[in-house]
Amino acid sequence: MRTVYIADDGKQFEDEYECEHHEFELKYPHLQTIEAYNKDGEKMTDLLDEDTYNNCEKIILHSEEELSDLQYAADCLGFYSYNDITEIGEWIFDYETGYFSKNKKSTFVQELSDKYVEILKECRSIKYQEHADNTLLKLLSDLGYADVVKAYREVPKWYS
Repeated sequence: MRTVYIADDGKQFEDEYECEHHEFELKYPHLQTIEAYNKDGEKMTDLLDEDTYNNCEKIILHSEEELSDLQYAADCLGFYSYNDITEIGEWIFDYETGYFSKNKKSTFVQELSDKYVEILKECRSIKYQEHADNTLLKLLSDLGYADVVKAYREVPKWYS
């Protein structure tokens, strides 16, 4: 005798766990777009897998939907470390504390990005080219790329 498990989408499985796992992914599709990486920087593809849970060191959430699906999965599967993740962004696992914490550097870079995007939105004609260049150079400088800024300043410009 053989038992076949049929998921809600009609896909057949010989293993009950695999079938339930597949159905969970169908009901919470935003889990598939969450980025997760191990200590070697290798992407991990299945957040519902125990091996991923035990070895995941960085998680990147892009939307509130991903956050909601991740928190639900954490509660259902007992992956309680995922409950440390409370907002969109990049989260790093800290082995000393045993918790995920938001990557402050990533947050800083995003805030800088948002600031300069707003400034650049004002540059809507060719006459603002020099202002746009200077704005981007300021961003690069703020990020610590003084060598790039110096090299770019030496490049001849049409507006000079």
